[in-house]
Amino acid sequence: MPSVRRCTATFRTSSGGSTKSTPTSGYPANAWWPFAQRVSERPPSSRTAQRNEITQPMLRYAVTRLAIALPVLLAAVTASFILIHAAPSDPVAIMFGAVRGGSQVGATGTQRDALRHELGLDRSWPEQYFSWVARTAQGDLGTSFRSRRPVATEMGNRMPATLSLGLTALVVQAILGLGLGALASRQPGGFVDHVTSAIAMILVSVPAYWLGLIFLWTFAVGLNWVDVTGPPDPSRIVLPALTLGLVMTPPVMRVFRTSLIEQQSRAHVTVARSKGLAERVILFRHVARPAILPAITLLGISMGEVLGGAVIVESIFSWPGLGKYLLDSILARDYPVVQGYMLLTTFTVVIGTLTCCMATLIRASVLPDTRLAKRRDWSVGIPAFTAIRRLGIAGMTGAAILTCMIVMAVAVPLVSPYGIAETRSAERLRGPEFAHPFGTDRLGRDQFTRAAAAGRTSLTATFLALALSLTIGVGLGLLAGHAGGAIDMVVMRVADVIMALPTLVLGIVVAALFGPALLTVVIATVSFWWAGYARVTRTLVRQVGNEPFVEASRAIGATPWRIATREVLPHIWGPIIVMAALDVGSLLMTLSGLSFLGLGAQPPTPEWGLMLADGRAYFLDAPFLMFFPGLMIFMCVLGVNLLGTALRQRITTSV
Repeated sequence: MPSVRRCTATFRTSSGGSTKSTPTSGYPANAWWPFAQRVSERPPSSRTAQRNEITQPMLRYAVTRLAIALPVLLAAVTASFILIHAAPSDPVAIMFGAVRGGSQVGATGTQRDALRHELGLDRSWPEQYFSWVARTAQGDLGTSFRSRRPVATEMGNRMPATLSLGLTALVVQAILGLGLGALASRQPGGFVDHVTSAIAMILVSVPAYWLGLIFLWTFAVGLNWVDVTGPPDPSRIVLPALTLGLVMTPPVMRVFRTSLIEQQSRAHVTVARSKGLAERVILFRHVARPAILPAITLLGISMGEVLGGAVIVESIFSWPGLGKYLLDSILARDYPVVQGYMLLTTFTVVIGTLTCCMATLIRASVLPDTRLAKRRDWSVGIPAFTAIRRLGIAGMTGAAILTCMIVMAVAVPLVSPYGIAETRSAERLRGPEFAHPFGTDRLGRDQFTRAAAAGRTSLTATFLALALSLTIGVGLGLLAGHAGGAIDMVVMRVADVIMALPTLVLGIVVAALFGPALLTVVIATVSFWWAGYARVTRTLVRQVGNEPFVEASRAIGATPWRIATREVLPHIWGPIIVMAALDVGSLLMTLSGLSFLGLGAQPPTPEWGLMLADGRAYFLDAPFLMFFPGLMIFMCVLGVNLLGTALRQRITTSV
């Protein structure tokens, strides 16, 4: 086959003559082949200059992230130290037994003072903090209050179990994510693409704690395929690793699918096909190799999520790892253990973020046309409410599901013949039937009525947390983006510190230390959820801030408050609303997960996570008690995700 570079094209001019293009090293703009318009003739020097132009900003970005990594890590550890020691409980009282009627039982005052002195709790906070930092710098994480053994030794004994679980879950995530992403990219918009998208939507909507219980009952009890008792071994790790890996698969699948589709439309792939290269070579060398870098980056960042998700998964499967050890230590107010775990997880998140920066830099050096921040122009008004009317089948399905859940939560408790707290001892643990569609619990209470009432509690807490997070995050983002300077730096560094802490672990620590209550978990969730809105809002404000209509408002003397609220905010609320819509499901699963661990709503308040935890006690005799509350969470999150995804796609195509 002749070389493509030596091809010449002959075409007719308007005068009837013919003109022959001369062979060049590139492709003439008037050539007949369809991909010629995508290829521009650039001398080698210009390509090198373009590569340097792109790589240098990314290198500065990576160096900046590396420079602030250590201060962010130190600030995050300091924040966790203050948070843990600000808890209103006394670890000495917990170690000696209980607090009853205002008097500590199990020890005299002298014994309590002696133990407090031995543990160093009689010193001031600054003394405890600097002593802990000095010892940590030497590799000494302190001594556990409960076991009186070094924390490093205790964590080291449990580290192999958590590492094996985390690495196996990452392998599951990589295999399924990359495999499904590759299948979906073969024919975008085709049948396989729709099937894989449906699988991803289901996996991203299912709570890990409910999926783990379903797997446990199906494979360990129903089919008896897996033994979940005894010491950790390869057979016992299957179910927890599969649970943790499945719920983390959708992000990798979506990123890899998008990257593959983008790479297949690039000019160098078209040129490779025109040269007659085998499709297998094109796929693996020219498409998959650059496309896999974003997915690998996401896998690196997932290590922090693995350590956070391991807390719930290990508690479900009784896996003797760090997650279960953390829960026991939090309830016992074992400060050194909690501080050591927070240090470990924060360090993992920071390392994952740096890995993301390095992978982005490598990708820029491999792909010359990669940009550091390719942002969509949101500087025009976004007809979001107009777009809601045309959401497609998926969006309308999500809206219908969410509407049914809300109507059920509001109407069923009002019209049900059974009271929310009405007990009937003669109808204890009855299975689903016409009179009781969801069965009855150990007290004979109708589970359908309670599940509907629990929807009020769960949805109210979710929307309250979302409203508070939006208010705080958007307010601080507007302030940082509009004011700039020192205010911008302070707000963004605080957001960096919050985002360096593992979200689920932080929520568990806050909720456990300040007492189990629904309001406590709402506050705990808001304490870290606002940071994402602040960063997005600040970025959008900085992007819109230089638009002509904003400059005109400044020129006529408009106040900063008016510019921010009347000029800037109406032009950036589109992506914020989409982000909030997609966060409803994650917030609901987080709040229900904290209640599942016993840190949120308390009996007799009906709440989906609490009902799921209560049904877990009757795992063998009445599995329906854990099935239906989890199904309610899944359906609600699925409806929200379908609606949010459709809204995002609709608004994106409207811009």
